[in-house]
Amino acid sequence: MFSGVQKTVAFFGQRKRWRAGGCFGLGVALVMFRWVKVGILIEAFGILNLFGDFFPVIVAFLRQLPVIGDILNAPAVVQFIDKLTGANARLPV
Repeated sequence: MFSGVQKTVAFFGQRKRWRAGGCFGLGVALVMFRWVKVGILIEAFGILNLFGDFFPVIVAFLRQLPVIGDILNAPAVVQFIDKLTGANARLPV
């Protein structure tokens, strides 16, 4: 699924996403100026804040895959992943 320019600008232009987008851009700039470790950490912070709302959806999809799903549906892993993603209820598998 492709997103058009308008949807992309609308997503990144939301006031609540400015800080995350700025962190990501700053991280890219730092990597280019050879501050790689610091830049990657700042980029990771930006990505987590930009796309953190999608993690429960991604985990629900991954749980339906053959090998990865078996690992993510293991009892010890389920609680950790659900707490990490903030998922309240799991989708039936």
